[in-house]
Amino acid sequence: MNVGEELMAIEAARRLSNGTVCFVGIGLPSTAANLGRRTHALRTKGEG
Repeated sequence: MNVGEELMAIEAARRLSNGTVCFVGIGLPSTAANLGRRTHALRTKGEG
């Protein structure tokens, strides 16, 4: 993962709200969802 992809994952993770349900793919979307859940959106449900 390069720096640009890391920044995109961080920004996507910041957009997750606590308690939302999101469907994610593999790779970068999954990374973003996991980062968001582990840092601030603890009740978010991710499927994918």
